[in-house]
Amino acid sequence: MPKSIFQHLVDSVNKDYEDTYAYVGKNFDFIRELIDKIALHIECSPGKDIYIVDEKGSKIAPYNFIQDAIIVDNECFFSFKLVISAPNIGFNVSSCGKSFFNKNLVPPSGIAMYISIKQEDDIFIVIAPSIKEEKVVTETFKIYSDNPLWTDLLESVTQVIINFSKKDLRYRINQLFEKSSQQLKPKGFNVTPDIKIINTSVAQDNNDV
Repeated sequence: MPKSIFQHLVDSVNKDYEDTYAYVGKNFDFIRELIDKIALHIECSPGKDIYIVDEKGSKIAPYNFIQDAIIVDNECFFSFKLVISAPNIGFNVSSCGKSFFNKNLVPPSGIAMYISIKQEDDIFIVIAPSIKEEKVVTETFKIYSDNPLWTDLLESVTQVIINFSKKDLRYRINQLFEKSSQQLKPKGFNVTPDIKIINTSVAQDNNDV
């Protein structure tokens, strides 16, 4: 007996469920693998030193509910904020005052990078920060399922971290001066960088905030 129209509908919906689960599952697995690769490359601990944060800045361990921190854009890229945090006891704001802190002059405790990935057939497309002529830009990498080569992507992320590590107090002071100078100039087109300084642990009056 041929299938009824209703049974065709049921089978179609079930197949669609399976395909969708498989698709998002592969993308989430790739994100976890990417975090592991970066952690191994820079010799840190995934889930402790390197992790994803959600829109509220809450820490999401790589193997837990990362789907809650993923944003899917209009091109179906799975985008997320990856944090690499240097363990420390927190900067004592009372030692410099709130104004110094509010001007982003205190040392950062980590770095946050925006990364986007998308599966297309047997290829994963990765958009990640990169350094070109001492400037932070975005670069597209392709990871093939049948022959995954991670070297270029991992080296690019490494250079971003190295570049970030050079930005000391003098750099932050210069950035503040340049920002104040720009406010006096005509406004132009400004590209938002794909990397930013974060402060994941700051102490104020000897109490963590």
